[in-house]
Amino acid sequence: MAASDKAEAEKILQIKRAEGEAESKYLSGLGIARQRQAI
Repeated sequence: MAASDKAEAEKILQIKRAEGEAESKYLSGLGIARQRQAI
């Protein structure tokens, strides 16, 4: 039981990390787009 709980927690952490990376890439993309508009 404990092993499957740990695996589930690992999976959730990986998903959260991937979501965070996607969001930061999206936000940095927005920042670059804004800089290009400003120029």
